[in-house]
Amino acid sequence: MLKNNTIPYDIECSRIKNFIEKHKPKHILIQLPDGLKFLTKTILECIKEVEWKPEITISGSPAYGACDLAVDEAEAIGADAIIHIGHTPYPYTSYRVDKKTLYIPAYYTGKTPEKLLEEIANTVSGETIVLTASIQYVRQLEEIKKYLEMKGYKTIIPKPPYKEMAEGQVLGCIYNHVANTQGDTYIVVSSGYFHAIGLCLTIPSLEKKIVLADIHRGKAIDLTRECRRIISKRIYIVSKLINTPVKTVAIINGVRPGQYRPYLEKYIRELYRGIGVEVYTITTQYIDKNILAAIDQGVKADAYIILNCPRLPIDDLSDFYKPVLTPGEAVMVAKKELGYRYPW
Repeated sequence: MLKNNTIPYDIECSRIKNFIEKHKPKHILIQLPDGLKFLTKTILECIKEVEWKPEITISGSPAYGACDLAVDEAEAIGADAIIHIGHTPYPYTSYRVDKKTLYIPAYYTGKTPEKLLEEIANTVSGETIVLTASIQYVRQLEEIKKYLEMKGYKTIIPKPPYKEMAEGQVLGCIYNHVANTQGDTYIVVSSGYFHAIGLCLTIPSLEKKIVLADIHRGKAIDLTRECRRIISKRIYIVSKLINTPVKTVAIINGVRPGQYRPYLEKYIRELYRGIGVEVYTITTQYIDKNILAAIDQGVKADAYIILNCPRLPIDDLSDFYKPVLTPGEAVMVAKKELGYRYPW
């Protein structure tokens, strides 16, 4: 466990050292999301304590999740091992990674602020509260559970659908285990809106309340109204495409292990060709508005379907000048359905 109390994250130094001592890699690539790059020197100090001395390279690229494992970077520099900080292994990996890989979740070790606990109790409604968290904050769930039960609420921490996930954990594209758990209020403990918005998309019911418990802001934020706004916008895009049928679509697939989805690509390609739509298939490591605009100059599709990550159309590409769809939305358009699907 991390000893430096000024950095309240457990980087599990003993696991890092055991990994290096066991596999004796010659060259390690260390990958961290931008929000945890401040842990870099702490990890390097941990590695210094190991007798085996591998070469170390730090990836400066962003890391958007366990799906975004930097295999290509490791291959380019000749690294034979990857230490990926901030996530647990991704359940939907499409192909075998031929590098020894260690995932370190970097659990938050600070206490849940008393003010936040009070705000959570004042924000929730109904009798049954479903508790979830992004991976760094799953250890706070038991503390919040005890507090709410002391206030008279029934609480549920959903069981994970995959062995790679912790109890109560949500990923940006894995929420079905939470959606299948009956509750009145759903809480996501995190340090930003990303995971809570994903839960909104999975549970579009008007009767449910979605609350973000932001550890670092010390705030409980009711996102129910924002959820309805986002869902309404997404259904509007879908309905517009249903009423003005597209002639061409482009399917954009990722290339990293958790973002390359060949079976999904095949399914959507055949679905659209079956209704007489011309389909282009494109691969890219990353996608943003500038990259998509350049792609559009070439193929000029009527709509773009993003397979890399279902959050890209909703977050980063929501204001692109042409419709950009999640896989679930693409199925809705092809089948002329308005019951919202997220993510696939």
